[in-house]
Amino acid sequence: MAMTQPAIDLTPLDVRGDMSPVAGCGPRIVVFTTLFPNPRQPRLGVFVRDRVVAVAAHCPSRVVAPILTRLVAQHLDRGPGVPVPRMERHAGFEVYHPRFTTLPGVGRVADALLLFLQTLPAVRRLHATFAFEAIDAHYAFPDGAAALLLGRHFGVPVCVTLRGGDIDLLPRFRMRRRVIQRTLRRADRVFAVSQHLARGAVALGLPPKRLRIIPNGIDPHTFSPMDRSTARAGLKISMQQPLLLCVGNLLAEKGQHVLIDALDVLRRRGTVAPHLTIVGSDQWGKRRYTEQLKQRIRELGLASQVTFAGSQPQAALRQWYSAADLLVLPTFREGCPNVVREALACGTPVVASNVGGVPELIGSDAVGLLVAPGDVVGLAGAIEAALQREWDRAAIATVGGQRTWSTVGALVASELRALAEEGSH
Repeated sequence: MAMTQPAIDLTPLDVRGDMSPVAGCGPRIVVFTTLFPNPRQPRLGVFVRDRVVAVAAHCPSRVVAPILTRLVAQHLDRGPGVPVPRMERHAGFEVYHPRFTTLPGVGRVADALLLFLQTLPAVRRLHATFAFEAIDAHYAFPDGAAALLLGRHFGVPVCVTLRGGDIDLLPRFRMRRRVIQRTLRRADRVFAVSQHLARGAVALGLPPKRLRIIPNGIDPHTFSPMDRSTARAGLKISMQQPLLLCVGNLLAEKGQHVLIDALDVLRRRGTVAPHLTIVGSDQWGKRRYTEQLKQRIRELGLASQVTFAGSQPQAALRQWYSAADLLVLPTFREGCPNVVREALACGTPVVASNVGGVPELIGSDAVGLLVAPGDVVGLAGAIEAALQREWDRAAIATVGGQRTWSTVGALVASELRALAEEGSH
């Protein structure tokens, strides 16, 4: 007789009652993550940073954000870059950067244990002055698995937030899959930023009763519609020039090469000739993919139609989103891409790959179009159709601005408060 699978509530959490912040009312939290901005990688994990800021409005917080040792970073082409201090103040709270190492190849399965052992002294010193009551870890492996070991050591509950590759990619490696499964089974609470990741986590063995779906948010003060003519004038872009915007790290999995080939298809069709601005950089410093993109652009003769704008601060992104006709995200894998939320909040329609949590953000063709990942011709057709359409940008901005970081922070803080109370009994 077939076993009946437990029902999974895939409804994202929403604000319940009065959840306005009260300084110091929540439990003391340590955020544990390798995805956090630092002087060497200022754009790394800004979505984690934004959530930490929102939660810190409710719960006293400190961040432990380990970084690779300088020698290992050089070996992996992720350094040396700007020196990173052992402790800094970022966004108003203390951030600690203990060093850790990793092993190559199959040795990566030991990353969680190494991360725990090498960060334990720093966390122990922090605990002596900041007796934290819960650990908030981001990414299941190695961060979440190491955080569980820290939680057992200090006798505090641990929550783990799933953000993409920890469910979509890493479980393909058998040994790491086992560690991730153990992490999901033992974590006191698991947050997923999309329904897609929630389903994947349950399939890996996560007990549904410990699962909460809390998508990312946006800062409405940063991302809101800006007058298009003003935005374009500031960027020196003609109002007559169709403009495509692609925002994200320059990595093959983000699919910028697919977009460049689609741009070539549009040029050969002769129907539209948009300009493409690529915002972002290779945060690891390798630049190999960047050079491949530039070589492909030269081969196709598209140099006059493509601009690389490099990394941009969030305040500047508002102007780019508002100036663009479309945000195009040709990605192969995503958890809950904040660039889609940001663009929509600025009133900009989106053409994106139908992968991961993207369809949850583009819920109807009133805000954007979905295409199969890697489909060059399909992407070109969607861009062409979107450029020829009249979009209600005010309505798009209303949809995009519905979920704020303030809302997310209140929800996470509520869960952390309940978790800490459970742990004290």
